[in-house]
Amino acid sequence: MKGLLLKDFYVIKSSIVTMLITFLTVGIGISFFVVPQALIILSTILSGMTAVMILNSDKKSGWLKTSVTFPVKKHFIISGKYIFYMLSCTVGVVFGLIFSTVIAFIINDMNFSFLPIFLVVAISMALFSGGILIPCFYMLSEEKSVIVSMLVYPINFGFIFIIRKLIINDILSNMVVIIGSFIVFVLSWRLICKYVKKRDI
Repeated sequence: MKGLLLKDFYVIKSSIVTMLITFLTVGIGISFFVVPQALIILSTILSGMTAVMILNSDKKSGWLKTSVTFPVKKHFIISGKYIFYMLSCTVGVVFGLIFSTVIAFIINDMNFSFLPIFLVVAISMALFSGGILIPCFYMLSEEKSVIVSMLVYPINFGFIFIIRKLIINDILSNMVVIIGSFIVFVLSWRLICKYVKKRDI
């Protein structure tokens, strides 16, 4: 498992600097128009998309086909992708939290009342979107998986919006959003592991 995670890290290592520059440039710009805590969501999405790009790269290079010949069970290969994705998103959330706090102090915006909801949205973006994106890159063609990647985040926002409209209590609605997103992610993980056991990846 460690080797699989290291392989994925080396694949995106060159993209990390580009992602960081993009985030800093865009983040500093939009921080003057929205509350700085919104950057947590942006950072999480960028981190997640960078991790998901590995799947597309693996498919193009033939790595997915080659990996099934390794003396490792297929579900370990799949699990490695999910674990790496979650590690990337966790780094994105933490980095976004730190960066947004620094920006808040710089622009003297000490209103952190929006922090809980932005953290909830960021966590949901990681779990819900990842639970849909990762299987798509295994089960669908490159073109279709790219289309899904463009639709999944609006769908995720719609899911959060509906839950918060149905449940007036903020704490309860936030819990339902996180739990629901977690269930989507775990079910996705289990189902795709069963899927690849019966088919070539």
